[in-house]
Amino acid sequence: MRILFAADLSPHSQASADALIAMRYGRNDEIKVLTVVELFEPFLAVHAAEAAEQAQAHVRSVAATILQHLPYCKVSAESLAGYPDQVIIDTAAAFKADLIVIGSHGRSALTRFLWGSTSRAVALNAACPVRIVKNGHQARSPKNVVIALDESPARSEQTEYVIEHVLKASWPDGVRFKCVTALKNEHGAVLSKHNSGETLLKEEKSLKAGVEEALRNHVARLNSEFGDNCACYEIVYGDAREQIINAAQAFEAGLIVLGSHSQRTYKDIVFGSVADAVSSHAECSVEIVKHYSMKKAKMHVIV
Repeated sequence: MRILFAADLSPHSQASADALIAMRYGRNDEIKVLTVVELFEPFLAVHAAEAAEQAQAHVRSVAATILQHLPYCKVSAESLAGYPDQVIIDTAAAFKADLIVIGSHGRSALTRFLWGSTSRAVALNAACPVRIVKNGHQARSPKNVVIALDESPARSEQTEYVIEHVLKASWPDGVRFKCVTALKNEHGAVLSKHNSGETLLKEEKSLKAGVEEALRNHVARLNSEFGDNCACYEIVYGDAREQIINAAQAFEAGLIVLGSHSQRTYKDIVFGSVADAVSSHAECSVEIVKHYSMKKAKMHVIV
């Protein structure tokens, strides 16, 4: 697996590096550490040489720390100048990255890494999955992982791609998964176990049965790959953006994995702009996975 780790010069970068190290990547994994210096501000343009030197020293230090903890990985370092989101996306493409790991809300007067907007722009436009690592104590080993799945018929390929991505990824020992799908009945009423038998229409019952079958299959595959009883599932009712975050909090998740750019294509599945909302508001880290057929033409957008 090829991982591009985008590191700025803020203290939050160390938390992101710690989260990366906790994944326990191994012999077949390659990590490139990238720092981008934005030299388009007048002050930085005058001090370009100093900024570049500091960035190079930082990226080499981060790479050395990662290699010390993950000695079986191939680790390289690179410092470039430009607009952060564009450079990260272009470097990931050239590196043929399978995953971009990027921090959120780091700040550095020198590099002007505006991680809130940069991480969002990268997640929207990168061709590969993007993991947005939240700062502070939330940048921990994701031993509890929520996999948010859209089980609508129109999104079956995307869901399969998300599951395949999880199955191929490296995870720490003792990892636990919870597959979560959000449903909403056609009247918009939130349903509970106590009233679902009375209020669900036949088609809603049929949909729920189909979703449960799909989730059981996903859980079986995860258990087969990572160990018995490591995975479970839950169907939640209501707005997917809110319910996925609530499910992650209840599960004490360190990471949410979900597909992106899915829209409401079936009246009982609520996904909309879920990836954007969850990545913005979840306390834990979020990994956004896009299916190849959903990738748009390459764009560079500063949000």
